[in-house]
Amino acid sequence: MFLTTANIIKSFVGLGILASPYGFMEVGFLIATFMILLNGTLNCYTIHIQSKTKEHYGRRIKTYSDLGEACYGNLGKISVASVIIIG
Repeated sequence: MFLTTANIIKSFVGLGILASPYGFMEVGFLIATFMILLNGTLNCYTIHIQSKTKEHYGRRIKTYSDLGEACYGNLGKISVASVIIIG
């Protein structure tokens, strides 16, 4: 649960506070708005895929690391945990 919470907080701080104003300044209002909408659409799609995977594997998936383990074994679990902590 800690890794999932850390990933969400990191995403909010990184995109919402630090990167968005700079991105708007660099590429302009229309392109930046389009990219944010595209990002939201892709996020919705990945949430849909994650939900389907959770339905398939059941209650044993509680974190992103558990999802990585269910899909790719122990290497998947370690890889996902590492990316969340480092990234």
